[in-house]
Amino acid sequence: MSFPLQTWRRWHRKVNLRQRRNALASAIAATAVPALVLARGHRILKVPQFPLVLDDKVGSISKTKEAIALLKRFGAYEDVLRCINAKKIRAGKGKYRGRRYKLRKGPLFVVGDESVSLTRAIKNIPGVSSIHVNRLNIRHLAPGSQVGRFAIYTESAFRALENQFGTFKAAGSGRKNFVLKKEVISNSDIAGIINSDEVQRVLKTKKTVRPLHYKQKKNPLRNKGEMKKLNPFAPIIGAKIAAQKKIKKSKKDRKVFTKKSGNVIRAVEAKINETQKFQNSEYKRLQEETRV
Repeated sequence: MSFPLQTWRRWHRKVNLRQRRNALASAIAATAVPALVLARGHRILKVPQFPLVLDDKVGSISKTKEAIALLKRFGAYEDVLRCINAKKIRAGKGKYRGRRYKLRKGPLFVVGDESVSLTRAIKNIPGVSSIHVNRLNIRHLAPGSQVGRFAIYTESAFRALENQFGTFKAAGSGRKNFVLKKEVISNSDIAGIINSDEVQRVLKTKKTVRPLHYKQKKNPLRNKGEMKKLNPFAPIIGAKIAAQKKIKKSKKDRKVFTKKSGNVIRAVEAKINETQKFQNSEYKRLQEETRV
């Protein structure tokens, strides 16, 4: 079945070569991290070592029951049971189009040229698949764009990875001009590093006091402190207004109005007159200095 070129381009978005290689190298590295494999849902608690690398003799296995015995021997059959128990009929019309069942991904055998019979033996085991080491694909190593596939390598396939991807210093023969990226940090516990006593001790010595944000702008009409900064005579004027409010307009209140409150008003008025005279004198002095 052939597809038009436009349809193929619509289904397969082109990605830069270096990005694809970095993604593939990261997916392969993730298969050696038990935490990522467990986070993806695989059952690997009974696996003796990680990553699981088997001898090339397993490539001679030609029967399915022998392959199942191999998985049970190395504690990988528990992950196969997870796939068998999760097998479900697909909802919708897809079940009429050759996709009747939904099946989870189990162990992936990464093999070489010597394991042709092994690939035939594991075809009937649900969830288990195989791929040649020279044809590694991000879709097999990270199904659903989630890294951490449970991969089982043969010895020859594991050695071929170095020839393909090279080292941190030199490129491999399979991918020219591609050098593996070096690790930025060796410890993934970044929060523990930042909160450690050694780092915090250095940070506290160099810490400078800086405001977290700008000061909130206050309204001088409501805030007496801000008004005093703008007008130093604002408290005096406010006291005069407050004193005047105490004077009642009615005759009874005028009779009750004591001399003490009248004295307060006179004192405030005297203070205002004094400040006005001081302002006028200062204004005249500044005018004379500018003329000179």
